Amino acid sequence: MKNDHQNLPVIISCHSFRLGYFLEIIFITCILVSIHASIDACYDTLRVRSAPETCIHSIDCYDSNAECIYSVAESRHICCKPRPNIILPECPAGRQTPTVGKYMPILCSLTNSVDDDMCPQGYECLPSVNIDNGELHICCAI
Repeated sequence: MKNDHQNLPVIISCHSFRLGYFLEIIFITCILVSIHASIDACYDTLRVRSAPETCIHSIDCYDSNAECIYSVAESRHICCKPRPNIILPECPAGRQTPTVGKYMPILCSLTNSVDDDMCPQGYECLPSVNIDNGELHICCAI
């Protein structure tokens, strides 16, 4: 009997460890779910959700300006359209800008250390001429 009582604290200790470990997993899972929920489903501030809830192709979206994109935040394809009254960035002197999909210009950053990786070949990273904050840069034709 003495042997059983000596092992009892070890069993309780192991059980407590397992319970603590389980609670840590629950806590970490809750944090990851919170981060996942805070990610904008349409990726950027230029777009918002559009109906229906899911899509396969852009023609499935009810709004003709909406696009069907894969949302990492929701792990499925969703419809996203331009935010109402949004001013899309423009290149200087009417230069062309490449777009992703129907309307989304390719944004870039002058702080990127790999200059050749920011914009497609034949384009350079320049500040938008119609947004005054000077922080928004887009790829423009050379």
